[in-house]
Amino acid sequence: MANAEAVARVVPAKVTRPGGSDVLVRERLFQLLDDPRHPVVWISAPPGSGKTTLASSYIAQHGLTHLWYQLDAGDEDPATFFHYLGLAAKHAAPRMRKPLPALTAEYLAGLPVFARRYFEALASQLKPPVLLVLDNYQDVAPGAPLHALLRDGISALPEGFRTLVLSRTPPPPELSRMLVNERMRLLGWEELRLTVDEVRGFEQLRQRGARQGRSLSSEELHGRTYGWAAGLVLLLEHDVRTAPQGPAGGGHQILFDYFADEIFLRLDARVQKILLAAALLPKMRAQTVAALTGDASSEALLADLHRRNYFTLQHGGAPAYEFHPLFRDFLLGRARATFTPAELADLQRKAAALSEAEGQIEVAAELLREAADWDGLARLALGHAQPLLEQGRSQVLQGWITSLPPDRLAANAWLSYWLGLCRLAFNPAEARGHFERAYDAFKAANDLAGRCVTWCALVDSVVFEWGNFKPLAPLLADMEPLLAHASQLPPPLDAELACGMFLATMYARPQHPDMPLWEQRVREVILRGGNPRLQVKIGNHLILYHTWWIGDLAKAELLVNTLRAQVTAPGVAPLVRITWDAMAAAYYWMSAENAECVACVDHGLQTAQSTGVHLWDMLLCSQGVFATLSSDDAAAGARYLQRMEAGLSNSRPMDQAMYSYLSAWLRVMQGSLPSAREFAETAVAMATQAGAEFPAAVMRIDLGRVRLRQGDAAGALSLVRQARAEGRTMNARTVEYLSLLAEAEIAMHMDNEALCLETLRLGLQVGAAQQFRNQTWWLSSTMARLYAKALEHGIEVPYVTAVIRKRRLAPPANVSGLDRWPWPLQIRTLGEFAVLKDGEPMRFAGKAPRKPLELLKALIAFGGSDVSQELLTDALWPDLEGGHAQQAFETTLYRLRKLFGDEAPFVLKDGRLTLDASAAHVDVRALERLLDTTDEELRGRALAPAELDERLRRLCTLYAGHFLAQESGPWALPLRERLRSRFLRTIEELGRAFEGRQDSTGAVRCYQRGLEVEPTAETLYLRLMCCHQAVGQPAEALAVYRRCRRALSTLLGVPPSRDIEAVVALLNRSAAPSPDP
Repeated sequence: MANAEAVARVVPAKVTRPGGSDVLVRERLFQLLDDPRHPVVWISAPPGSGKTTLASSYIAQHGLTHLWYQLDAGDEDPATFFHYLGLAAKHAAPRMRKPLPALTAEYLAGLPVFARRYFEALASQLKPPVLLVLDNYQDVAPGAPLHALLRDGISALPEGFRTLVLSRTPPPPELSRMLVNERMRLLGWEELRLTVDEVRGFEQLRQRGARQGRSLSSEELHGRTYGWAAGLVLLLEHDVRTAPQGPAGGGHQILFDYFADEIFLRLDARVQKILLAAALLPKMRAQTVAALTGDASSEALLADLHRRNYFTLQHGGAPAYEFHPLFRDFLLGRARATFTPAELADLQRKAAALSEAEGQIEVAAELLREAADWDGLARLALGHAQPLLEQGRSQVLQGWITSLPPDRLAANAWLSYWLGLCRLAFNPAEARGHFERAYDAFKAANDLAGRCVTWCALVDSVVFEWGNFKPLAPLLADMEPLLAHASQLPPPLDAELACGMFLATMYARPQHPDMPLWEQRVREVILRGGNPRLQVKIGNHLILYHTWWIGDLAKAELLVNTLRAQVTAPGVAPLVRITWDAMAAAYYWMSAENAECVACVDHGLQTAQSTGVHLWDMLLCSQGVFATLSSDDAAAGARYLQRMEAGLSNSRPMDQAMYSYLSAWLRVMQGSLPSAREFAETAVAMATQAGAEFPAAVMRIDLGRVRLRQGDAAGALSLVRQARAEGRTMNARTVEYLSLLAEAEIAMHMDNEALCLETLRLGLQVGAAQQFRNQTWWLSSTMARLYAKALEHGIEVPYVTAVIRKRRLAPPANVSGLDRWPWPLQIRTLGEFAVLKDGEPMRFAGKAPRKPLELLKALIAFGGSDVSQELLTDALWPDLEGGHAQQAFETTLYRLRKLFGDEAPFVLKDGRLTLDASAAHVDVRALERLLDTTDEELRGRALAPAELDERLRRLCTLYAGHFLAQESGPWALPLRERLRSRFLRTIEELGRAFEGRQDSTGAVRCYQRGLEVEPTAETLYLRLMCCHQAVGQPAEALAVYRRCRRALSTLLGVPPSRDIEAVVALLNRSAAPSPDP
């Protein structure tokens, strides 16, 4: 608490406005600063020209809300700049509603965006007008990233915000655009030079109107100083008769040192000592200087210097002081010449301790470095490492640690650990080297906590590198003996260790029997909440494990839905929101919610673009490719791939492997098989080399698919079976499923029906158990053929039906079994008329709309395709003429389309109406296709009894009754009679085929099924009677005759035909007893 209070008390000195006493008001310069045409003013002039005093007095004169920021070399680290700018904002607006973000590692890939959003957030919490002052800009090195970031940030400030830059140098090239577009105005030495009147006014302020025997006039003072403010101050303090001529544009430090030396030598030794010691501190409180020097008069001395405007500025109400840079440089030079090295080092160490106590840790570090106090610097680094990293200031910490001599660095394992964390976001391989040294040292010292925390960092370095998982295996072997002692660890480290074990096991030994245990532990850590860092670190790996690896979509759904409430809460960091988007996208894709997946991907990428957090861009883009390609949208998939390609880096080989894998999928869809093979082989090789067993197995399966399409079925089968064997060692149900379906596809291509059905049955059993709805390298045309075959053979029908409906999968052309296909729309006209949507009858509010449905029936009766509008109007509105019939048709078609909604399958083109065959299943069409194929088969070859039975079953299932049997319109009669005639003829032919195989039982069954549908079909009665007669069953034959006679009499009012009566006569004669001989 005390340290926090010290920080709050001292830190604002860097970000508070310095003030002088009796300051000259320079109205001519104030007018230039007031010009609203230039939101940025750059004041460039030599040291001692009065830049800081001008800006400070301008603010005081106008009472402006302002942010004052004094730059130094440490601000070359952008994270340090944004950290202190946030403190400046808090100082300016103590009631700030929301803290500004720290520049942590996730923002590093998008620094320009971060800068713009930071300045936008800053402006949103301050009420204009506001002036931002950047003092001592010359201390930022040329080429430092801060130049471009400030350009982007300042440009994002809205109207009412102005920026004033104080520098000894002109604007850097990065800011030149502001000059070109006239957003920036330059004020230089010529403008800043004191005029004669200003010299006179300054002199009057200093002398309070009394010349005190000065012999030089204001004009002479101006001539000697050339309008240089610092020179004027010195001349007024010095015997002017011996002073040299003032500079005409250079040599300010030399001249200052000359004057200051003359004045300094007049001071007594006690005052000199105070000033020399105080100069070690860039900013100091009087109490601090008193503690440093042991002289209680320090406060009075500093106050007097400030009162006299003698190069001493004051910050804040509880004053902190700061020497002008010219004065401080002079004093530091004097200190090095006055004190012995040992005395100077002692003072520096003491000043460092005081600075650290006040929270000025950068000052403390620099003093310790100058004093070569390496133990002190190491202690400082270790004490402040965690908060510095949390603030995103890893470069500051890295600078401290790397300035230590190698032997001091090697002597403390924690220094190597923290140095590794500093480098982790920039170079995981380099970081791993530091972690390894720390781990070895902790292991040698038997330090369990140090060993465990460094082991977790080692795992992170391997996973972050995303290119070689092989080092994880020895790490696992080294950690497993320590797990028995994990209960001794504090809970946060225990959770960290669980995450490390999960990652290492997942990527190095997924077949390990403890893998489910670590999955459960990590899931509990994430679902429990309270640790956003671990959620970000492990969340996407866990969701990939649930979706891709073990295919447990229920756990994935729970994870996504549980975290949803957390990420939508106010104030959640962008990285946490993006992580959830990536996790949700993975779940939605595997659930075949491709639109939702794309929405999450785009939201995550938009958040990344708007915040500069690009950590998960590659994963999000890959999810976008999965969703779009599995929706058959190659163009959208290509766009995500282009974005992936732009982000590829040689430092992350698995990103390149995934890009190649997805590119191969796209090339297959585009028909470019040589390119697809090259990409797929590259993906497999890179994943194998990286030791990524699961991705390598999945990629191997799809390389097999490419080989199949190139005609190498044997090679494809070998790759797929190899992948299945690998998947089984990992207990990866997803690999099992994918490999079985791939083998079924290969067998289908090879016309190996038995192998196809066997592997299809096994694969769909896995799919049904896991409820898979999507998969890698989904190709709708291939999956439609496999699903049609599954439906035809009764394989996992409920699951397959559900997937087809979920995916809105169109049926394949020219395959059997489409009558079983779960069409989204089904229209039944054979028997009772019905319209089904997703297998359920459509419900109509109130009375069924008679005329729109009549239009649908007539359209089908006339063939369903390219039916002329005139034909339909003549059939349905015979009494209307011309425009009235046209209007009736258009109104009825509109109502019909409205009934079906967005999926209305009606196309009107050039006056012809079509019922889209790909969008709706019409039983009439299916019946006609089946009649055609059955007739062809009966003519072409002798069908086996089982085949004949199957054709019979399907025909009778489809022909559930006469076409629109309840419809009395004359337009329905032609198709009704044609279908009836064709159905009966085909049933007869099937029966004769049974008879031809001497299968009277099958023939009887066939004719009986036909008569169930059409009880007046005399031909079927005749064939049925003949079958009974042929097998010596006259009684059964006569029973069929009696049934026929009743049906014809009752339904048609006619007697049986002569042919039937002739058979009956024959049966009666054969049944009569023979006369006695």
